Amino acid sequence: MSDEPSDRVRWSSPLPDAPGGTLLPALDTACVVATPAYMCLTSSEDGVAWSAEKETLFPGTPVLLPGDLVARPEDGILVVRDVRTGETTAAWPEPAMSAPAAAPDGDLVFCRWTAEGGGELKKAGPDGTTRWSLPLSRRLSAAPLVQRNVVIVGDGPRLRAFDLNGTPRWTADRDGVHATGRPDAPAAGDGEIEGPVVALGDALLAELRWDSGAGRYLFHPRSATTVRLEPAIPIHGTPTPVDRPGGGLVALGPTGENTWAVVLVDLDGRVIWTHRSAAEPRVLLATTGGDVLLFCSPTLDRWRNYHQWYDLSEECFVRRLDPSGAERWTWRAPAPLTYRPALDRLGRIYTAAPGHLWILDPS
Repeated sequence: MSDEPSDRVRWSSPLPDAPGGTLLPALDTACVVATPAYMCLTSSEDGVAWSAEKETLFPGTPVLLPGDLVARPEDGILVVRDVRTGETTAAWPEPAMSAPAAAPDGDLVFCRWTAEGGGELKKAGPDGTTRWSLPLSRRLSAAPLVQRNVVIVGDGPRLRAFDLNGTPRWTADRDGVHATGRPDAPAAGDGEIEGPVVALGDALLAELRWDSGAGRYLFHPRSATTVRLEPAIPIHGTPTPVDRPGGGLVALGPTGENTWAVVLVDLDGRVIWTHRSAAEPRVLLATTGGDVLLFCSPTLDRWRNYHQWYDLSEECFVRRLDPSGAERWTWRAPAPLTYRPALDRLGRIYTAAPGHLWILDPS
C-alpha cells in the first residue's frame, strides 16, 4: 500500500537548502533542525521561528533539556539556547567534546579531551557549572548513555557506570559485570568498545573490537553476566531495539543484487523476520508497539550526479512495517532524505530533505 506525498503529511515547512543534519522534535508542534553550520526552530504555526548560523562548521548533535532549553557544541563552545526564541542562555568552552546527553536532573553529561588532562567524562549544569569530571582512558565521540539515574560510557575494553553524583557503580567487560573494586587498568589485547552503547530494557548492547576479531555483547548489570550476541546471519551497523516480548533488534542483513534486507533478530540471535527493500535503508527506527520504520534514499551525491539520467524517485520513501515484518504503508518522498529522522512523543514521524521538512501521521 502506497501513499501520495500529501496523503500522510501532518504539516511541513521549508528549510535552508542544506545537505543534511539532525531533527529534534520540540514543544509538540515544532522541530529543532541542526546542520553543521545552521540551527533553527520551525513550527506548524510560524514556519522558521528563529535561526542561528555560523561561517565555521560546528558539527554536534543537539539535545533538549528541561525548561525548554536546547544545548549543542558549536565550534568548541557548548551553547545552551532557549528553544522558543533561540536566545543564548549560557555558553562556555568545551574542547573536543562528544555529543552531549541529558540527565534526569536537567544537567548535561558528555565526554571531552584536553591535552593536559586527556579523556574525561563530565557533568555540567545548564549554566555551565561543573558538577564533576572523571578521567577516561581515551578520547570518545559517542554521547554517554543515560539510563534512569546511571551514566554509562564505553572506555577502552570496558563499560563503566556511574550514578548522577559521579560515584562508580560497576564495570563490565567480556568476562562479565563486576563490582567497582576491580582494577580499571585494561589488560593487553582486551580491545576497545566501539560506537554507541544501546539500551535493551535492563540489558546493554555494545560492540567490542580486538586485534583478532570483534563481537557484540549483551551486558546484564542485574545478574552480573555478559553474553555474546551471535546472530544466525551477518547484521550491519548499529542495531535498533524493538519493543517486543523477550526483546529484539532490527538491523541491516545480507544484501543481494539491487536489494537490501532488513532483519529482526531476537536476543538469542534467531531471525524473526526478513523484509526485502529495492532501495537502501539509511536509517531504521522502532516505534512503541513493535513497528519498524525504514527511511530509504539514495545519497545526495548519487541523486545530484545521476538523477538527471536515471529516475531515482522510487528510491526515496518512508516505509512502516508491522511487528510481523509486513508492510503497513509506504510514503513516497519528493526528494532524497538526508536528515537523521526522529519520532515525537505522539509517534509522529519527522523526516527532511535539503530545503524541506515533513511531519508524517503515523496511523
